[in-house]
Amino acid sequence: MENDSSLLTGKGNVSITEYNSVDAALAGQLTAMILVDLMSIIGNVSVMAVIYRSPQLRSLPHLFVLNLCIVDLIAALIILPVSIITAGMQEWIFGEDFCHANGFLNAFCTFASISSLSAISVDRYYSIVKPMEYAAKATLAKVLFVIAYIWVQSAAFSMAPLIGWNEYEFNPHRSHCSFTWTQPGYHIFYIVTIGVVCYALPSLITRYVYLIELLESRRFSDE
Repeated sequence: MENDSSLLTGKGNVSITEYNSVDAALAGQLTAMILVDLMSIIGNVSVMAVIYRSPQLRSLPHLFVLNLCIVDLIAALIILPVSIITAGMQEWIFGEDFCHANGFLNAFCTFASISSLSAISVDRYYSIVKPMEYAAKATLAKVLFVIAYIWVQSAAFSMAPLIGWNEYEFNPHRSHCSFTWTQPGYHIFYIVTIGVVCYALPSLITRYVYLIELLESRRFSDE
């Protein structure tokens, strides 16, 4: 009997070599995703434990770090496991309602994480470049207000697709649900808005304050 080197599938004949290659690529992808998820959980829990057990770290700046750890831990415990399962199944199996919830949490954690990084950079800027002003004006109430604002803003922009401004749908390339990029009209305005408010603006602020810190450190070193 002649040795047949192809498999008959619903999409036509696929060679065994190609089939094994796809299977190996998927296994590698799943392994990487699981490792990233585990490292994220271990890393964020470890940082939170260190802050909790070290009195000298229970300071206002570390509240922003703690907030970032909480947001990233939510993503690692809830969002990434769903993406891992979906990538393994190669299809969305959780239903439309859970897709909306997944899209909301994914957007919320992304927006909150970026904003938290920006808040950390601004806090670091004032503590290094203007330490006297920082010591006089930094209070627990102000830090908690900024953290609350981050959560409210992130929740508001994440909620928008649930009430008709854009919508959440499954993205097979990312193995999770996200807002759509193909809707016309005012849906595109949502993409532009979050692009400016939740991505570009925090990124520009972060880069600006770190640049000022770098210039200030060089100035002090030259004196």
